[in-house]
Amino acid sequence: MFVAQRTRIIACDVDQARLDQARALGADHTVNTRDADHAADEIRKITGARGAALVLDCVGIQPTIDLGAKLLNRNSSWTIVGLGGGHHDFHHGSTPYGVEVTIPYWGSRIELMEVIAMARDGRIHVETTEFPLEQANDVYADLKNGKIKGRAVLIPRAA
Repeated sequence: MFVAQRTRIIACDVDQARLDQARALGADHTVNTRDADHAADEIRKITGARGAALVLDCVGIQPTIDLGAKLLNRNSSWTIVGLGGGHHDFHHGSTPYGVEVTIPYWGSRIELMEVIAMARDGRIHVETTEFPLEQANDVYADLKNGKIKGRAVLIPRAA
């Protein structure tokens, strides 16, 4: 008999405010990754030493790539969405057997439909702040400096 286990979401970041936001939005656990070795140990404790079934890297910088590689287990999925420029030296033995690595720039139409349906059902929420397009440079600087909570949306002027 197969008994499905409930998926547990472990949100990771170096910023406590973002971890608090992740918890408020439904993450089961939060882990500060400022000390990557400690974070990897903490995540292994949460997963019962199994590692992660899915590592979703939304940043893609070297520290997040390195941490993601430490969390993989046999048959894990590793999806690197972030365009931060990190790299992993793939060679025989650098990842466990059966690991699937994807580096999508965008999902499929079906995945987009699923995300829209989850948002409509209230299962996911994205916090956004709108800005006029003319403020783009300032908005990017604020994003880089962690001054914007959630996502920034640039709105062009009406024609």
